[in-house]
Amino acid sequence: MRACFGLMTFLLAGCLSGPGARSKEPLPWIAYYASDLPGEAFSRFALVIFDAEDHPPLSARPRPIYLGYLSLGEVDPFRPYFEAVEREGLLAGVNDRWGSHFVDLRDPRWSARVLDELLPALLDRGFDGVLLDTLDSSLYLEEQEPIRFKGMQDAAVRLVRQIRTRYPGLRIAMNRAYALLPRIDGELDYLLAESVYGGYDFERKTYVPVTRAESQAQLKLLHATRLRRPALDILTLDYWNPADTAGIARVYRKQKANGFHPYVSTILLDRIGKMPADPNQPGKPALSRRSEALPTRAH
Repeated sequence: MRACFGLMTFLLAGCLSGPGARSKEPLPWIAYYASDLPGEAFSRFALVIFDAEDHPPLSARPRPIYLGYLSLGEVDPFRPYFEAVEREGLLAGVNDRWGSHFVDLRDPRWSARVLDELLPALLDRGFDGVLLDTLDSSLYLEEQEPIRFKGMQDAAVRLVRQIRTRYPGLRIAMNRAYALLPRIDGELDYLLAESVYGGYDFERKTYVPVTRAESQAQLKLLHATRLRRPALDILTLDYWNPADTAGIARVYRKQKANGFHPYVSTILLDRIGKMPADPNQPGKPALSRRSEALPTRAH
C-alpha cells in the first residue's frame, strides 16, 4: 500500500456523520508482500492479500479468499509492463517516497491494459479478487493541478465500474481513495482503511501514531460509509512497532470496538504481524452479495 496524498481534503469530502460501531463477525485477514513463507502459513486466515506477481503458493488448506495487489494510480519500475506504459506516454510524474510513477488514468490505453491484461493474468494465477491501490494518487494529481489533470477522479470512478462490469464475480477491495466512495462503494466487497491509528514516518524511519484529527476524520467517514453500505466489509491496516506488543494489542482493541476487521503489521508487509490472543476468531467470512460466484472473465 502507498501513503496517501491530500489526506484531509479527501477524508472530509462530502457531508458525513458517524454512528456507533456495528457488531459484525470478525474476519481474520492479512496482507503479505513477500514470497518466503509457504502457502500453509496462511491457512488460519479467511482473507489473504498478496502481491499479484511475487507471492507464496495459493495452496493453503482450508483455502482463504485470495486478493492480488494491483496498483491503478501508479506503476513501479520493476513491474514487467512498466517500459510499455512508459513508451505509451502514460506516466505523469514520480512518487518520490516510493520511486513509483503516477499513471494518467484518463488514457483508455491504461484501462485496456488493466481490463485485458493485468486482471486476466491475476485470475490465471488463481486469485479470487483484487485489491485496487493508489487511486488516491490520481485524486491528488487533480487536486494539485486541476487544469492539467482535470477528470482524473471521473476516470478512477469509470475504471472501477468497468472492472465490476467486466468481472461481475470478482471480489474487489479498494484501499482508501475515500472521495470516490459515494460513487462506487456499491461496486466493492471490501474497503481497506490504511493507517487509521498507526503509521510510518519515512523521513525519520520510525513508526508514529496517526494524529487524533486524522484518525477521527477517517472514523467519521468509515462509519458513514457503513451506514450507506452495511454489507461492505471494512478492513483496517495499521503500522506499529513490532516490539511494542501492548501498543499492537491496543490498536486491535480499538478497531474491533469500531466494528472493523483489523490487521497490524510492519510497513513493508513482509512478515505475519504479531497478534494478541484471539484478536480474530478463525473462520470464513459471510458471503457477500456476490455469494459463491467465482471470478469469471468476460469475453
